[in-house]
Amino acid sequence: MSKPEDSYTTLQKDDVDLSDCMDAFDAFIAVAEKYDTIPTPRDLTVARQKLLRQRLEDVGGMDGWRAVLAQVQQSSWLTGQSGKPWVISIDWLCKQSNFIKVREGNYNDRDNAGTNRTKRKRTSQNCKRYEHKLTSSCTPLM
Repeated sequence: MSKPEDSYTTLQKDDVDLSDCMDAFDAFIAVAEKYDTIPTPRDLTVARQKLLRQRLEDVGGMDGWRAVLAQVQQSSWLTGQSGKPWVISIDWLCKQSNFIKVREGNYNDRDNAGTNRTKRKRTSQNCKRYEHKLTSSCTPLM
């Protein structure tokens, strides 16, 4: 049975090594070189290694990382093509809150009607989490 596109396997901390971080760093550089607006990072610092390791764990490795980079390339906002004076950097992408927003499609381009062109597929797991959140935070009215 195939997995939905938006599901990722979470890796354990020991499953991601330095070579994985280097591959992720190089993959970001390849994207940056496609767009003259995205700054190309020069140094894979210890802090960046730590953040890359965490993000790789979040998405299940390099396949998940490549999927996120594909989402970045489909966003005119993130690639600096929107006419606004802002563009993504590797440090911005690797912050957990920003990374989650990219994965969830918050920066996907919108059509003329203002709707997200790349709709996120709803999975039963996402719906169950949402339902739990709703029911656990509500108190019954008497």
